[in-house]
Amino acid sequence: MLKILLAAVVVFLVACGGSEELPGGRVAGNGMAPALPEGAYFEYEEPETVVVGDIVAFEMAVDGVQRGFIKRVVAVAGQTIEVADGLILVDGAPLDESGYVATAPPYSVPATVVPADHVYVLGDNRDDSIDSHDFGPVLLASIHGVVVD
Repeated sequence: MLKILLAAVVVFLVACGGSEELPGGRVAGNGMAPALPEGAYFEYEEPETVVVGDIVAFEMAVDGVQRGFIKRVVAVAGQTIEVADGLILVDGAPLDESGYVATAPPYSVPATVVPADHVYVLGDNRDDSIDSHDFGPVLLASIHGVVVD
């Protein structure tokens, strides 16, 4: 479990220099592959809003330890998320993930309404990701930013 958790951790780097640079980090696991494979550098900016499809960098405590993560938002506050038979269902409809997910999730999650001020996040590599299916919805206030291209 610790190996998988550590693989999902993102090492946040402090951007140095002028105000033109964005904060960023390096992905320290394969939870977001193929979009962001291990070692990939990313930059993020503070979002005005967070929407389904955004890749977000955030921190939260897992097993009592504060950790950094990078994951894709699959549902926002008020939406119902469910994982069943290899499908991500949002408000009862399958989420189209054909552009970034190679394999179906090997787990199930009962229908859950995402609470106010939270998002539900999953890694693109569903076979190798610690995410909301493990630790639940993520508080918006814990999000550092949305990854930019």
